[in-house]
Amino acid sequence: MTDLFVFRNTTVEPLFGSEGVRCSGYGDISDLGEETAACVWAYTLPVGCDIGAQIREADSYIDRLRLVLDRIGPARMCYLFTLACPYVLPVESGSGALRAAVARYDAALYAFAAARPNVRVLDFASFLGRYACGERIDWRHWFLARTAVSPRLQSDFRHWFAAERRAALMQRRKCLVLDLDNTLWGGVLGEEGPEGIRIGGDYPGNAYLLFQQGIRELARTGVIL
Repeated sequence: MTDLFVFRNTTVEPLFGSEGVRCSGYGDISDLGEETAACVWAYTLPVGCDIGAQIREADSYIDRLRLVLDRIGPARMCYLFTLACPYVLPVESGSGALRAAVARYDAALYAFAAARPNVRVLDFASFLGRYACGERIDWRHWFLARTAVSPRLQSDFRHWFAAERRAALMQRRKCLVLDLDNTLWGGVLGEEGPEGIRIGGDYPGNAYLLFQQGIRELARTGVIL
């Protein structure tokens, strides 16, 4: 089985490689890559000089992604890349609005992930932020092959993506099974009684109390205890 299907708006093959990977057409969401085990939404900020057009395009990505996620359903893992800009944004009054559009896009990604257990957000913008602009994009490759992220980052990207993917798979557990005695409190309730167990503000009870508080916060996020 092909491992990944990549939804993209630029050429990403140099980053992901070809083994076990299949890509959509540019901006195409008609093919869902249904034979693949997982999918990646790897859109980057559109290249251009018209900031208004870039904002409209970035906003349209949200609607496209929502449609894709609705059609895919919960069966496959989906990794969503934050909206990265490989090049330097223009220093103009409109660049603030463009940055707001990027923030709006990223917020939508995190909202999608919060509502769908099979969706994870990967901070691709932070990955690119490690590099200077001249390292992030090679304009020759952009004009020749519409490659937004320099192929020179291929090795670093693959290590980053593999690590992020492993971490994302471990992010969430739906159920936490706990013992009671010597786990939620110190001692054995059946032997020592309520007055004999160790729980409260003094050592060692304060350690158990802090653990209970952490478990309670997990429950508030939806984890079943």
